[in-house]
Amino acid sequence: MPQIFLSYRRSDNPYATATVSNKLKAHFGKSAVFFDVDTIPLGVDFREHIANAVGKCDVLIAIIGEQWVQAVDKRGNRRLDDPSDFVRIEIESALKRNIPVIPVLLDEVDMPSAADLPPSLQNFVYRNATEVRAGRDLNQHLDLLVQNLESILGPKNLTEVTEPVHDNKPAKVSDKTGAPSGLLEEIQKSLEGFTDNSLFVGTIPPKKLNNAIKTYATEVAPEDVLLLFDNTVFGSAKDGLILTAEGIYWRTDIDPERLRYEEIRKVGVLKNTIVLNEKEVKLETGDDVDKLADALANVIRRLSKR
Repeated sequence: MPQIFLSYRRSDNPYATATVSNKLKAHFGKSAVFFDVDTIPLGVDFREHIANAVGKCDVLIAIIGEQWVQAVDKRGNRRLDDPSDFVRIEIESALKRNIPVIPVLLDEVDMPSAADLPPSLQNFVYRNATEVRAGRDLNQHLDLLVQNLESILGPKNLTEVTEPVHDNKPAKVSDKTGAPSGLLEEIQKSLEGFTDNSLFVGTIPPKKLNNAIKTYATEVAPEDVLLLFDNTVFGSAKDGLILTAEGIYWRTDIDPERLRYEEIRKVGVLKNTIVLNEKEVKLETGDDVDKLADALANVIRRLSKR
């Protein structure tokens, strides 16, 4: 499922922003649109949290209303000049990661000039914008936004051949994998009786697989992936874990990691964290992350003892 990050200012035409959000949710699905950062956990560095959330999305939509550039804080300082401004962090994060950014201009607003923006945001002005204007053309503008998004994300109804490990049914074993004969069956035996919607074996959704390989396993060929765990809230699989016949690849923070099975001396579990030698793989998503950590640890133990 495509993931769309909606960046906006609450004080800047919230009704138009809600209209855009509702249109995107109706077309791409509710869980495809990240609309707010109110769920940031207490004690977490909100800058990192926002940057990570943006990094897991496929496209960022920046809603530009009349107050977007000139909005000020309680002291009268312009918000965009503050490095901790949420909107600034969101767009900076997308630009740094080369995530497509679509400016959406509300009503009579024009695209800001580079002189209006801090240096870190000045490339934003070169992003091709679309408009959402109130009036009889509103629906046409919203439909055009959806069409542009589909050109980036692919059509909503694109069918993926996939069977995740869930509903008490084992995942379908692909005959297109490059794995040694019987290795997928070994994994299935290790997972016997365990199901989780974040776990895929053998047949893996192509978009998830491509995102995972591009993000943290660039040397892996798609056909060599035996198992994928998607550790993202929105289902992009840009954080997570991959198992091949040769080793384990993962990313649960920023930097990608890799271990060959022959390098693994110890496999342990601490609640929702798999410990491989001295390295930790923290699981953030899943139906039951503690049980999921145990199940994946069992698979890794089995493969490392071959």
